[in-house]
Amino acid sequence: MSRSARTCRALLAILMIVSPVAAGAWGRQGHDMVARLAVDLLTRTEKEANTRFWRFNRYDLGYFSNVPDLVFRMRPEEAKQFEPPVHYVDLDNLLAPEQAATLPLDAQQVFSCFGGKPARISDGPLDVWNNGVLIWRAQQLYDELIRLMANAKQKEGGDPGAAAQQAAYAQLVRRTAEVAGFLSHYVADAAMPYHACTDYDGWEAQNGGVHKFFETDLLDELGPRFEDSVLALAESRREGILAHLRELRNEPAAFPRDLVLALLTDSLRNKPEVERLDKEAAVLEKSVRTDEEKTAAARRPAAEVVERFVPILRERLATGVVVLAEVWRQAWASAQRPVLRDAKYPEFRPEPEYIVLRPEMLWKEGQACSWPARKP
Repeated sequence: MSRSARTCRALLAILMIVSPVAAGAWGRQGHDMVARLAVDLLTRTEKEANTRFWRFNRYDLGYFSNVPDLVFRMRPEEAKQFEPPVHYVDLDNLLAPEQAATLPLDAQQVFSCFGGKPARISDGPLDVWNNGVLIWRAQQLYDELIRLMANAKQKEGGDPGAAAQQAAYAQLVRRTAEVAGFLSHYVADAAMPYHACTDYDGWEAQNGGVHKFFETDLLDELGPRFEDSVLALAESRREGILAHLRELRNEPAAFPRDLVLALLTDSLRNKPEVERLDKEAAVLEKSVRTDEEKTAAARRPAAEVVERFVPILRERLATGVVVLAEVWRQAWASAQRPVLRDAKYPEFRPEPEYIVLRPEMLWKEGQACSWPARKP
């Protein structure tokens, strides 16, 4: 294992100890798994000579996939203002589950057509920003990844002996790994059923606490064989998974928003199955939430029931792996497949700089709704 890989592994272990638990899809192990297995899937479907960047940065990408939860959420300015809504979209608060895949992909239209209107589930008028903007976070980071790779591609044709040229190129390679890891986090979030629904922790269904139980407690009970089975499923069903998602939404000009919306829709449709399994296999006493009391559901230990959840855990994680590998692949192709030749030991920064997404970057007041389903 490289020095960079050992460093990021050690830092991840430290952050797992000192960071408070937050509701982030898949927990630390799950996000790390999705990123690393997406590298494996990508390198198996591409010419090996062209995949050095992905292979040499496999463990770094796993680390950076956890940065949005373990680093960005710990910074007060990001955690309080901008970071939480970019991890989810409460699709069922916008549209009925069977209509979720028809959501406009233009953020301006979502704000104009849904903002201030009665929400389907939550009380009061809909606040689009706090209802979740994961789709457009993924687009933002995808565009930035292409920009970085395209700049690296241009510099690969320059003078390799020039010190300034080498330094600028190395910085691009380093930042490419960071942003690819950030993007991994949000794509994996979209594969988790409780990141696509209003009842994100099961309190309305009286199985409160299900979010962490499903994404972290159960996953912590599974070892390397489970990880191998996730990759095997992703590899064997890659084309079928992509075809299924493209049946839900397929607008190549709006990639990756179309694929991420399809993934969120698929996750929302899997939420009832997770809820059923939780209530049948794990819950001993229902959760209670009143003005005076909030008590999570009492459950059997995760180790006792994990086998009941293995099929859906494997399926959701494998779907996330397939989508992430496809998003990375298309970004790389759009940038003309730079070699990223200094990929083996790029400078490693445990706390990379933040890329902010603000409401005003998605919506400008005064633009009319033109989505047919929501025209006055």
